[in-house]
Amino acid sequence: MRLFRTCATVVVLVCLLLPTVRLAGATRAEQLYQEYEKLNTAENLGKRFAGGKPYPFMEEQIKLLAELEKQPTARAAPVVVRIADEYLARIQALGPVRFRRSPLQGLQISLVSLMDKHAGSNIVFVQLERIVQSPLTKEYARGRALGTVARRRLAQVRPEDDPDGKKRARLLLDLLIGDISLPRLLHAPARLYQLLTHAETLSPKNPVGVRNTLTSAADSVSKAYATDHTFAAAIVRKQLSEKETLSEEENKVLLTVCDQWLKTYRPIASREKYATDLLGQALMLLGGYKPNKELREFLSKNGLRPKEYAEPPVIPPRGPPSPRK
Repeated sequence: MRLFRTCATVVVLVCLLLPTVRLAGATRAEQLYQEYEKLNTAENLGKRFAGGKPYPFMEEQIKLLAELEKQPTARAAPVVVRIADEYLARIQALGPVRFRRSPLQGLQISLVSLMDKHAGSNIVFVQLERIVQSPLTKEYARGRALGTVARRRLAQVRPEDDPDGKKRARLLLDLLIGDISLPRLLHAPARLYQLLTHAETLSPKNPVGVRNTLTSAADSVSKAYATDHTFAAAIVRKQLSEKETLSEEENKVLLTVCDQWLKTYRPIASREKYATDLLGQALMLLGGYKPNKELREFLSKNGLRPKEYAEPPVIPPRGPPSPRK
């Protein structure tokens, strides 16, 4: 009898505690939001921040957003949408001038990283598109967000509907490059990194094939530059990172790309202050590699002498800024 009563007591306690345990688990995302929002005080948001080391409260918010990334999307999505919606409202209220001095700009890449993690949720994806469209979104964050949008858009194109890849090529160039000018693109390297990442699916392990497919949709100087950068960066990876020999066709296209850079892109890049000419960097790196004699001589004839080296250098991974920085 005593054993029966003990068991009954345990069962009752379990039944009473189980909903509490479930509730605690279900509201972890909400708890993270509350901790995050507590730091958005008038004093904190009124501080001046124009880059550099984040304030301690910003570092704490970045950690909270990173922890929210680890939560199940089904539970996190409503909270992520709320954070993004309130963030957009705050930066729009500030306006361009005040936003450039606000701590809120230092949270953008972490917010985009969070939304990327939970972009499988339709409500999060809609908010991510709002981030892309906001004029106050920094280019490094917009590029990361555009990459997420591109991944989803590509997944919606069935291979049988696009056997030659031209539909996907136009989708990528229209989405990631759009109608921005080349001078502006030279200040938006994240867009080029995202194109490089997603374009390989058009013709895996075939830089020339990827370039040919992208060229069919490159109807502006900016898109042509992005296409040529994608090719040159793929060659850097193939020859210097993977240490593979280039084919005769790849060498020929490389010289064509270099000629286009010298005649069209470089003059524009040279007039831009603080431009990031990723195509030029790739060509100079390739030109210095001893086996690329033709490219090196071609550059030399045009007054450029890349530093020569016999062994491929260690190429660090390239891409958009880390969300933790």
